[in-house]
Amino acid sequence: RELMDAKYAGLDFLLPNTYGPDIEDGKLKPLQDALDSLQDPVKIGFFDDTWTWGQPYFSEFWKTKPDLNDPEKAATLIYEHKWKAFFSQINPKYWYRFKGRPFIYFYNAGSLTPRSKSGPVVKLLKEKFKADFGEEPFVDADGAYFEDPSMDQIADAKYQWFTFSTPEKRSRSTMRNSIIDHAMVKWDAAGRDHAGEPPRPSDLIVKDERFLRKVLKESEDAEVLVIATWNDLGEGTGFNRNYDYYFRGQWQRPDYFMRVTRKAQAGELK
Repeated sequence: RELMDAKYAGLDFLLPNTYGPDIEDGKLKPLQDALDSLQDPVKIGFFDDTWTWGQPYFSEFWKTKPDLNDPEKAATLIYEHKWKAFFSQINPKYWYRFKGRPFIYFYNAGSLTPRSKSGPVVKLLKEKFKADFGEEPFVDADGAYFEDPSMDQIADAKYQWFTFSTPEKRSRSTMRNSIIDHAMVKWDAAGRDHAGEPPRPSDLIVKDERFLRKVLKESEDAEVLVIATWNDLGEGTGFNRNYDYYFRGQWQRPDYFMRVTRKAQAGELK
């Protein structure tokens, strides 16, 4: 249903947020089966969420972070257990490609350090991918990695994850003569951050569609718009089918935001 809803909403692709433990032991088979069951599904890119590294909640393997001071070792760890593990489980005919290249979103999450040594690691990741799959991926990297100036020559695009702090409420990359926009359009993390309590004055609560409409209109000249996110319930950023949209004093229809994106794709958004 997620794939069908994404298609209905006018999306071209999804970037499954990938921690690592969630793709071990063939766990992507349900996704592959779902893709095979549809005649023309949305394409699949890869979102490498690096938050898992160093966390105590998973197996012993994930408790040790890759050290970017050792580019070869760090790149091998990340590639073998994330990039290769993901793409090996998805038929290449379903890969989302930007300008003909497999699309990878590389998030930092404050986990991979030192960020000033990011460039050589990303370069090796791209080389390892090409050696195995015969294609060089298009890597859209978190702005945090650009503490290393060499990333300007290595990454293919750059994004800022949390865009509510920007005047435009979106980030735009014009690297390599490509225009790629990124935006977060909803936020309601009160339930995650202090469950059972009412929102505080300091909480950022964005429940309606005003930023979604703004971003869709202002990104019409972009080649790609990545919206963060599709169904993240914890942060309240989801705009997928949901039976808990309440704002303007009433319950909204479950596909409220999906209809907005659908109209934008059809050129009917007012």
